[in-house]
Amino acid sequence: MPKKAKKPDEATVGFAELKAQWEARRRDPKHASGGAWLVEKLELELDAVPFLATLRRLGHHLQDQRFLDLHRDLVMSHLIDRETGKWSRYGTTVANPMTRDMCEMIQDLIAGKTSERLAIAEAVAELAISAPSFEAACKSVKRVLDQARKLVRQKPG
Repeated sequence: MPKKAKKPDEATVGFAELKAQWEARRRDPKHASGGAWLVEKLELELDAVPFLATLRRLGHHLQDQRFLDLHRDLVMSHLIDRETGKWSRYGTTVANPMTRDMCEMIQDLIAGKTSERLAIAEAVAELAISAPSFEAACKSVKRVLDQARKLVRQKPG
């Protein structure tokens, strides 16, 4: 007796629809490079370590607390990877207000009983996140979302 073909569930259908929306936006010149702020690493001319050292020296030399406060705030902001001393890819990405808005959008969708996978797919399609494929864009957003959650948990109360 032949097996009955399974009817795709709502999540699978929804994911496929969002993928089609993303593909259409990807070909649209208005949206073609959308979400580049999320997936492209921030390139700065000055490395973090000499920048922090300069702030510290200015604070001590000028006896101006603002430079020392800025140094402390940068170190505590997660913009700099403490292990490498370089600008943090995810710290600088999560500091972007558009990234925070995207993460809040995903969290709101999840709170409204949308699965995390579908919520991420909706953000990718809506924001036309740049990537070689829809799945790759979803993975990038998932990594950023996980990092944002981690940073929120680490922030001093």
